[in-house]
Amino acid sequence: MAQFTDHRIVETSPGDGFWRHIQRYSPQTVGYIADPGDQADYRCFVAVAADGEFLGLSVVAVAPLGFGPLADRTVACLENILVAEGQRKRGIGSELLRAVLAASWQAGAEHIWWTVEYENVPAIRFYHANGATFFPEEDSASPVPEPYYLAVIQNPSRMAGPEQQR
Repeated sequence: MAQFTDHRIVETSPGDGFWRHIQRYSPQTVGYIADPGDQADYRCFVAVAADGEFLGLSVVAVAPLGFGPLADRTVACLENILVAEGQRKRGIGSELLRAVLAASWQAGAEHIWWTVEYENVPAIRFYHANGATFFPEEDSASPVPEPYYLAVIQNPSRMAGPEQQR
């Protein structure tokens, strides 16, 4: 895969010059961040070319699980990842994914999860190449199977066996 080198990945937040890309391409993120009841820590990244052209974005939400016996465990949810149509297959998506993974691990997340539709074969290939494991999403209460996989990447620092954690 050829790398596209005259660009940068920047973290963005409301009020800075790159936030307009989140507003345009990920408006649901803007709503989540504005919701005072949403306790997640949202980290937003934008890929821009040297000339300022938008190339892509990624958004992750990091928060305690909040329920069950593992309620205090920190997890991350990949809210959005997008690479502009003419910019795919250049490594930008992998860089954006690495940015959210680094932010998630830094915040103490044990894993990051998201869903991907069964029919989205290019996305499944992309995520698999970047270390994701897939599980069919099943809702036992629903008579109709869900049309997507649950994708997960484990925090590598959490994967050491007991003898390595000493």
